[in-house]
Amino acid sequence: MHYLLTGATSGIGKAFLDLQLTQASNASASAPIFTVIARNAAKLSELATHCQPYSCHGINLDLAHPELIAPTVTEALKDLPPVDRLVYCAGITRIEAVTKLTYPKNLEMMSICYFSLVELMRVLVALKPESHLLKVAVVSAMAATTGAAYTVSYSAAKKALETLVRFGAQELLTQNVFINALAPAYVDTPMLKFNRLIDRNFAQNVTQVQPLGLISPQTAAQELAELLESTSCTGTIRYLNGGMRY
Repeated sequence: MHYLLTGATSGIGKAFLDLQLTQASNASASAPIFTVIARNAAKLSELATHCQPYSCHGINLDLAHPELIAPTVTEALKDLPPVDRLVYCAGITRIEAVTKLTYPKNLEMMSICYFSLVELMRVLVALKPESHLLKVAVVSAMAATTGAAYTVSYSAAKKALETLVRFGAQELLTQNVFINALAPAYVDTPMLKFNRLIDRNFAQNVTQVQPLGLISPQTAAQELAELLESTSCTGTIRYLNGGMRY
């Protein structure tokens, strides 16, 4: 099984990688192959060590620049087996007033959360044999549905991602591609650093809107893995709400 991962250096992506490593160590199936895209070369090196004894290939690429994906990824994958699973966990968060949002800030958000996913899928579909099954799981957010003040840029980018999942699924199915998304509420990852800066007691206070409290990355990763392996749905958004109303 060949996994291509983004956002695997922390948070849900890292938890998903760890889940696969644990399952691989307990299974008799063939050893998995991991290819990880990240902009931090040092973290890629750490992941390669972390994944031993399994094969982990790093692609040093900043997803804020989707125009670099086709040449970089095509070259990196040319001597590897076709990708079986794309897990797209890349994302950034931005808490900022609408009047402070500039075009470059919005472009960065859309590039990382949406444009690069589209470009990456375009490349993978072009590279794979026509009959090869590619399953795609992406991490959205409940913010795409619930929204909140100062999260317009983030929510808009995640909604664009969900639009690709919902309406692109039927097109992609004709090319032997399944695509689904997980939309969690607040997950206890480094992406909450802005929330914690604004509210030092955020983890406790979040229960006012999310009664079950912060979701662990491991819980989200398990849900993502189950969605990824489904043979009965494509174009689905699965909500992991922590009790939040939507």
